[in-house]
Amino acid sequence: MSTDNPTNTLQLLPKQCRPYLDLLAQSLTNYLYLGGKNTVLDYATISRKTYDDFKWKICEEAIPHTLLHQSQLCNIESCIVSVVRDGVAGDIIEAGVWRGGAAIYMRAVLSVLGVTDRNVWLADTFEGIPKSTRYTDTEDPVDAWEDRWSASVDQVRTTFARYGMLDKQVMFLKGPFSETLNPCPTGALSVVRLDGDAYESTRDAIEALYPCIQPGGYIIVDDWHLDSCRRAILEYREKHGIEEKIVGLVAGNKNVPREAFWRIKR
Repeated sequence: MSTDNPTNTLQLLPKQCRPYLDLLAQSLTNYLYLGGKNTVLDYATISRKTYDDFKWKICEEAIPHTLLHQSQLCNIESCIVSVVRDGVAGDIIEAGVWRGGAAIYMRAVLSVLGVTDRNVWLADTFEGIPKSTRYTDTEDPVDAWEDRWSASVDQVRTTFARYGMLDKQVMFLKGPFSETLNPCPTGALSVVRLDGDAYESTRDAIEALYPCIQPGGYIIVDDWHLDSCRRAILEYREKHGIEEKIVGLVAGNKNVPREAFWRIKR
């Protein structure tokens, strides 16, 4: 695995779009209020000061709409700009959306690019991370988490609306991935982002969505630092003989990749 920090891809969009997307990212991560003396690149959306023992230590209104680091939002932007620029067909989907911040950023990037023929899909139970029910041969530590990271579909819709991003290009899929993504309802996909945390959710999502990714498209996998998530991805790659190089994204001052991604061969 190689590691990368795609900060330089910020230049792929017209210069006049940069202040808007930067401000949007700082609002979605709540850097504007929680950043303190940190630079944007040094700011961590979650830390012991704000979250501990499976509980938030700040008021609900101050909880970020996404836990992604600036470099991760930048990577989403880079992938979307790349597929639009290169004419790779297909919609965009995030499987596992929590409060919707990453998907809001996806929709905003399409907006500044003037793209009207691609949808952003949000797949989630909207009731929290489901515990394992089928793949129980190996214990998944995620099943023991007290916080299931739940946000209702109405909450996410409201947040989209507040950012001015709720429109006909935003599609919601509510329920377990094994039901909502099988068979895949989206048609062709150009960018897929998986954020299911658990082995079962990650396995269900990649099995349903990967065959829909068009050549030249991207798959982004959050939670690469979690053994259960990483195992689901590596097993799928081995089973299907996927050889594209995995790029690990080191976010902030962390020493291990927070997410991984690769581009499907054209």
